[in-house]
Amino acid sequence: MNKITTSALHTFASNVEKFPDNNAIHVGDRHYSYREFANIISGIQKLIKDRGFENEKLIGVLTIDDIYTYASMMAIMFNGSAYIPINNKNPQHRNSDIIQDTDLKIILASIEHDDIKNATGNFTIVYTSDTAPDDGQLQVFDFDSNNLAYILFTSGSTGKPKGVPIKHRSLNAFLNVMLDEKSAYGFNENDRFLQMFELTFDMSISSYMLPLCVGACCYVMPQQGISYMNILSLLKNHRITITQMVPSVLRYLERFFGELSFPDVRFSIFAGEGLPVSILPGWQKVIPNATIINLYGPTEATIYCLRYDWHEGHPAENEFNGQVSIGQPWPGIDACVIDPQLKLVNDPATKGELCIKGTQVTDGYWHNPEKTTTSFINIEGRDGTYYRTGDSVFINPLGNYMYCGRIDHQVKIDGHRVELGEIEHHVRVFSESTMVAAIVEQNDSLTQNILVVYIESDKPRPEQDVLAYIAKTLPPYMIPRKINYIDKMPINLSGKIDRNALKNLNSKT
Repeated sequence: MNKITTSALHTFASNVEKFPDNNAIHVGDRHYSYREFANIISGIQKLIKDRGFENEKLIGVLTIDDIYTYASMMAIMFNGSAYIPINNKNPQHRNSDIIQDTDLKIILASIEHDDIKNATGNFTIVYTSDTAPDDGQLQVFDFDSNNLAYILFTSGSTGKPKGVPIKHRSLNAFLNVMLDEKSAYGFNENDRFLQMFELTFDMSISSYMLPLCVGACCYVMPQQGISYMNILSLLKNHRITITQMVPSVLRYLERFFGELSFPDVRFSIFAGEGLPVSILPGWQKVIPNATIINLYGPTEATIYCLRYDWHEGHPAENEFNGQVSIGQPWPGIDACVIDPQLKLVNDPATKGELCIKGTQVTDGYWHNPEKTTTSFINIEGRDGTYYRTGDSVFINPLGNYMYCGRIDHQVKIDGHRVELGEIEHHVRVFSESTMVAAIVEQNDSLTQNILVVYIESDKPRPEQDVLAYIAKTLPPYMIPRKINYIDKMPINLSGKIDRNALKNLNSKT
């Protein structure tokens, strides 16, 4: 059984000794063995010390798709510090907010980047691409499991990003569940993992840390070019066995299903947004030997914390609004559902907000006590502190949690509470497009909310036909005022539909 006994870093260090010639990472069109990767990590660790920053608790990393970026993140953690990924595609003001919020003194970067050089803050940029590899043994500095491993910044309601600090104990708890033999994954040194995510998105951590903990190889998808074509290239050319993807990817691959076959895939894991049921039978034919798994988890709970294994012909009760169940909490996670008054929901069939607690869950937000107080609560009748996920769920008769959408995607239309996900489901069914998003705008007098639906399709159907269908299935107050077809749905860096971009687009139309 694979298990993290001390930390993921100790496990990786032991794998360097156990599998020195195994491929550890494929990035920039070349493989790096465990020994080569470890030597680059050691070189950057030495660079941090030589530049006098070994005592810094927080160190930034400019996220570039190269070996030095991945080695920098590992070197920072090996140093006993926490890394903060700085997205090279972010607007300068957003990165300035992050740099100032964490009071960064050092940012590791493999390339020169004008926006970072000109960002606001009192920091030094240390360039890593000329770092000489060090062939000494990796040194894991002593640190407590309560030390920070990384801080990820996610979108905040105030317009400023909010920091989610994750400790080593939470990261180790997550990895232990994923690697435990009871999970039935059976990851091993012969596996080849896909890493398709930007490094400020938490699914990237699972995608590169899991293979390093079992002696396997991580295949990094190039961020340049068309993402779904890059994924197809990696699946085909490197016979990927483990994929972790957001469901949006399948919407772009679907047109090729009849031509594709990837029999080497053992596990196809989805997370990050609702997983449409309709697309899965076709995908299963592409990956005939794989188990399809739907995982759920907010960044605050360290990547994933609920699981549902999908198979063709699964019970209809495990579908809602055309999406797959998110399953049940996994070991170490306790979940419950609360109502708007923050009281426990006693009837499993009643919708409410999902709350979770466990070792994987962060203690609160970085330098944001007000947001921490509202998001981490005590619930009458339950022990301990629970995190409010902001996700609407109910529990079906089979004991599985059913995802209904975001609480903040619930809107009021003519006094009625409306879940946008329900409208999107019916539009998807009729339009035969999986790329559908409903948003709300206000009328010209700013006195009334109006429903607007966007559909990505190369075969648009008349607006009146869409509205006529919806009128047969939904009450009048849930019928959109506008149906807009769009050539390409805007996608954010996490691979999800960018609703803010749609609102901005809608304001210009």
